[in-house]
Amino acid sequence: MLSASMPYVSSAGLRVLLMMYKSLADKDKFEMTGVSEDVREILETTGFDQFLLKE
Repeated sequence: MLSASMPYVSSAGLRVLLMMYKSLADKDKFEMTGVSEDVREILETTGFDQFLLKE
């Protein structure tokens, strides 16, 4: 679980998150929490919210 507050994410940060997510054996155990509205908007725009955020 990634739980630190994240006020901003760059394209490089998105790439790292994607590489990390792809390397997980059990992707269902990964969850991002404490995501700011700005970061949430970026994740939604890029489609990353579909696999990085759980509602």
